[in-house]
Amino acid sequence: AILTSTGDADILFLVQDFMMMGFVILIFWIFMRGHTETAAYLLLTALSLVSSFLFAPDVLNRAMIIFVFPIMLASFVLNVSCSFMFASLSTLGYTVYYFVNLEQITYPYNYFAVFVFFLTALISWLVAYFLKRANREVTGAYEKTLEGWARALELRDDETNGHSKRVVELTEQLARKFKRPEEELVNLRSGVLLQDIGKCGIPDHILLN
Repeated sequence: AILTSTGDADILFLVQDFMMMGFVILIFWIFMRGHTETAAYLLLTALSLVSSFLFAPDVLNRAMIIFVFPIMLASFVLNVSCSFMFASLSTLGYTVYYFVNLEQITYPYNYFAVFVFFLTALISWLVAYFLKRANREVTGAYEKTLEGWARALELRDDETNGHSKRVVELTEQLARKFKRPEEELVNLRSGVLLQDIGKCGIPDHILLN
C-alpha cells in the first residue's frame, strides 16, 4: 500500500520519538557511569543544534525561547565561558534550519533572537563568574580556618609539628593517583586537617606523656 502524506508524517514523528528516546537513554547511561560533564555537553549540544528541528517552520519564530535554556545552563553546569560556545551553536542550529526551510518560512531571519542569544551568554557568564569567585573565597576562608585549627593543635605537641600538613599532601597525592575528582579533595583535605581534633579534650599531662 502506498503511504499517504499523513501516514508519512506519522512515521516520521514516530522515528523522531524513538531517536529521542534512544538519545535520552544514552545520556542517562553516560551519566550513570560517572561521566557527568560528557553527558552535560552532549545534552546541551543536542538542545542547541536540534531544537529547531522539533518545530514546524511556521511556529519556530515563536519558539525561540527553547534556544536560551542551554545557553543559560552552560556557564553554571560546565565551564564559565561555555555559554558563548552554546550561543554560537544555537545560532548555527537556527540558521541551518532557517535556510533549509526557506521556501516554507514567511518571516525574515530573526537577527534580534541571535542578539538575545549572545546577550544571554554574556549575562550567564558574568553571573557564573562572580558566583564561582565568591564560592572560591568562601572555600578559601573555610580552609584557612581549618588550617588555623590544625596549627593550634600542633602547638600543644612539638613532636607532631607539621604532621597535619604532611598527611594532607600524602592524602592528596594518593587521591590523585586513584583519579578522584577535585571536588572530593576539598572534603578529604578538611577531614585530614581535623584528624587530631580530639586532642582539644585531652589534658596536657596525658597528651605530652
